[in-house]
Amino acid sequence: MEEADDISIKGDYHATTNNDTQMPHEHGSNVEESNSNMEEADFDMEDADFDAEEAYFNMEAYLDFVEADLDMEGAYFDMEEAGFDMEEADYDIEETDFDMEEAEVQGNSHKRRYNMLSNEERMAIYRICLENSIYGKLKDGTKKILASSFGVCTKSIQCLWKRAKETGNVYHMKTKNCGRKRIQLDSDQFREIPLSRRSTLRSMADALKISKSTLHRLLKIGAILRHSSPLRPNLTLEKKITRLRFCLKKLESNDSTFKDMYDTIHIDEKWFYLTKKSVNYYLLPDEEEPHRNCKSKNFIPKVMFLAALARPRFDVAGNVLFSGKIGVFPLVTKESAKRSSVNRPAGTLETKPITTMNKDFMKTFLIDKVLPAIREKWPRDDMR
Repeated sequence: MEEADDISIKGDYHATTNNDTQMPHEHGSNVEESNSNMEEADFDMEDADFDAEEAYFNMEAYLDFVEADLDMEGAYFDMEEAGFDMEEADYDIEETDFDMEEAEVQGNSHKRRYNMLSNEERMAIYRICLENSIYGKLKDGTKKILASSFGVCTKSIQCLWKRAKETGNVYHMKTKNCGRKRIQLDSDQFREIPLSRRSTLRSMADALKISKSTLHRLLKIGAILRHSSPLRPNLTLEKKITRLRFCLKKLESNDSTFKDMYDTIHIDEKWFYLTKKSVNYYLLPDEEEPHRNCKSKNFIPKVMFLAALARPRFDVAGNVLFSGKIGVFPLVTKESAKRSSVNRPAGTLETKPITTMNKDFMKTFLIDKVLPAIREKWPRDDMR
């Protein structure tokens, strides 16, 4: 029993009573003695000498009836005490292939926030609601438990229960071929697009007459692939043979393994500019900004450095016996100043970079600079 009896007195003292539920027989005798069918009684208060204590059942009898028949703790039982179990409701979450990980929000706005309930899941929810409802009203906590179990919001459970009570049908209307059709990629049209218009998604989307987001979606699912095309040297047959012979020289004579290259030194050159056109510095608020200048920022002086490196050597314990670093040598010369200036007098030695390289200069530089450094730093155990 959810509501008490409603008693109202209308017009010229006509009283009516509406009882929503029936009282038990043990209490019905007291009510019949105290109240003679108020719905059919139509009397005048003055003529019938109406006595409130005799016409209406007394409050004590009413309270006894409430205590005997209407116990809120017994009427609205707790979900755990009633043995509410999802398996007893003939629904197994594993059998419906419901994946909670896909239903949860993972910080990606492009994913569906809540799961789309199938017809089987809707019927399972409807059966559970029927088993846990009293006079069409769900018990406290039922919607929240179902929402968390099926990966939907409580509003979806509420709408489904409301629709079931009104129409008796809980199936969704999205059946068979519904929704927007996916844009299919025309392979023949894609092949006709020149490679010059396939370098960016924007130009390719304009050539295909589709949106850039659709093309990006096709890229994610693997319908199209991204390829980085490096520019390779145009080698002739003679150059290929020369490179192949160079690789064959690095093999051991008795087997097909590569040499250990412990007797090989790699030499390479690289240009380094004295400064850059723009350099970022981090300063304190009270520091002065650095001032940089040169004669021409389009012709910044540069110096070539030659580096020599060999394979390092380690002992059994992993300690370094030889780092392999021979040295880094600047390709510069010392020249005497021909004239005097504000910077130096005439005859002062100046360091100037070498701008022209030829075979004779490199031979002289290797003999005078690199070979002495190799003899000095090379391990004594490996000398022949």
